[in-house]
Amino acid sequence: MRKPPSQHRRTADRDRVLAWLDSRINYERVPAAGNTPAAFGLARMRRLLHDLGNPHLRYAVAHVAGTKGKGSTAAMVEAILRARGLRTGLFTSPHLVDVRERFRLGGDAQVGQRMLDLGALEEAQATVDAVGHAGVEQRRLDDARLR
Repeated sequence: MRKPPSQHRRTADRDRVLAWLDSRINYERVPAAGNTPAAFGLARMRRLLHDLGNPHLRYAVAHVAGTKGKGSTAAMVEAILRARGLRTGLFTSPHLVDVRERFRLGGDAQVGQRMLDLGALEEAQATVDAVGHAGVEQRRLDDARLR
């Protein structure tokens, strides 16, 4: 059975967005050799958040960090908050098979698929690429400006 033209477009868009995500450097898979400590600073992330309108400041967030058990701890915190009637979102990393596994909204594991279908990641792509290609000196200036 043939897909309608709009279905072909969504599939092509989804495949393009997934290919773009997979093209990003993943330091969970690739050694960080050759990078200076400055390469891992927060300047690019601060600039990206600023350019996207600081979306992280609009929500109450529980950030789980550490070396072991982050995924299960975050999932338990999310489940407790959801059971209390709060609207929740969960992002975990790394994924096992597909980047869409990382996203949950209100316990719904299908949200990653819908994000790609709706083009949510595609909308941020140009901003992410612009920040990713900014020169080191520009990043330092942006970091100082955004502090």
